[in-house]
Amino acid sequence: MYSSFNVPNAARRFAQNLVLFGLLCAVSPAVAQQTLTVDQVIAMHKAGVPAAIIKQNIKGKYKLKMSDLRKLKAARVPSSIVELMKGKSVAAPKPKQDKLENMKATREFEKRRAEQEAKIQAAAEAARRNAEKEQEALEQQRIERALTDARKAKSEQNYGLAAKLFHTFIRQTDPNRPAVDEATVGLAESYAGLGLYANAVAEYFTLLEKGPQSRNFQKAFSGLRAVGQIVPIDSDRIYGLADYEPDVDAPKAFQNSYNYFVGRFLFTKGDFDRAERFLSLVEIIDGSGTDKQGVDSREDYARAQYMLGLAKVELSQNSENQVSVLSSSTRGFVESVSTAEAVNSESMQRLAQLGYLALARVSFTIAGLFPEERDDLKRELYD
Repeated sequence: MYSSFNVPNAARRFAQNLVLFGLLCAVSPAVAQQTLTVDQVIAMHKAGVPAAIIKQNIKGKYKLKMSDLRKLKAARVPSSIVELMKGKSVAAPKPKQDKLENMKATREFEKRRAEQEAKIQAAAEAARRNAEKEQEALEQQRIERALTDARKAKSEQNYGLAAKLFHTFIRQTDPNRPAVDEATVGLAESYAGLGLYANAVAEYFTLLEKGPQSRNFQKAFSGLRAVGQIVPIDSDRIYGLADYEPDVDAPKAFQNSYNYFVGRFLFTKGDFDRAERFLSLVEIIDGSGTDKQGVDSREDYARAQYMLGLAKVELSQNSENQVSVLSSSTRGFVESVSTAEAVNSESMQRLAQLGYLALARVSFTIAGLFPEERDDLKRELYD
C-alpha cells in the first residue's frame, strides 16, 4: 500500500482528472446555461481547469464584493478571469496590416527619418562652417599681429629680433598660406641685415624655386641679386633659374636684371651657348630704366654686351672659322664701351677700359692668324 506522498505522477494526474470530471458533471445543464458562482470558479481553478474553459462558463456581469475579490486573489485566479467576471472585455488584438500598407508605412517612416537626418546634417555642417570662420578670423588676427611686430623690428633695423619673429611665425603657420612667403622674404632680408648672407641666399632660393608664378618671385630675386652684389653667389641652385622662361609680363627692368644674372652665371660655368641666349635678351630701357636696387638698365646692358663678346672669344677657340667668330665678338665689346662711357659711374668707366683692352686683344689675335704674305692686314690690325 502506497501512502499519499508516494502516489506515482500518472496516478496523481488520473485522480485530478476525476475531480475535474466530477466538477464539470456537477454543473447541471440549467446551471451551465447561467453562470458559475465565485466558489465554483475558484474550485475549477484549483482543480486545474484551463482558463479558457472557465471563461466559456462565465455568463454576464458579476456583482463582486470586496470579500469575493479577496477570495479570488487568495486563490490566485488569473486576472483575465476576474476582469471577465467584472464585465470588462479584453481588448482584441489590432488587425494585421497587409503588405501594401506595411510598405507604405515603412516608406513614410524612412522618408521622415531621411528628412530628419538631412536636417541634422545641415545643422552640423552650418555649425562646422561657422566654427571654421571663427577659427579663420582668429588665425588672421594672429597672423597680422605677428607680421606687424616682425615688420616693425625690421624697419627699426633690429634684425636679430626681426629674424626671430619671422622664423617663429613660419614655424607656427601653415606653409600653404601666402603670409608664409612674405615672412620668408622678411627673414631673408633680416639675415642679410645681420650679415648672414648664406642664410639669406638659402631663404631666397626657397621662394625662387616655387617658380615665376609665385607672388614673391620678383621680390626674392631682387633680394638675391642685392646680396650677390655684396658677396659672390656660386650655387648650382641658379641652374634652376635657367629653366624658367622669362616672364614677358614682368617689368623690363626686372627682366634685364634676371637675364643678366642667369647669363653671367652660365658664362662662369662655361655654358656659353645658353649664356648667350640670356645675355642677348638684356636691353636698354627708355627713360630712367632703374630697378628696385637703383641699377640703371644701361649698366646691365653694357655688362651683358661685354660678356657676349667674351663668349664669342671662347667659342672661337674650337671653331673652324676662328677669324670670323673672333671678328663677331667685337660688336659686343664696341656696344659695351659706348654704353659704359655714357654712364657716369666708376664701375662703368672700369668696364669701358676692359672693353678697350678686349678689342685690342681680339685685333692682336686675329693679326697673328693671318699669313705672312698679308702683311698689310696684319700691320693694320696691330696698329
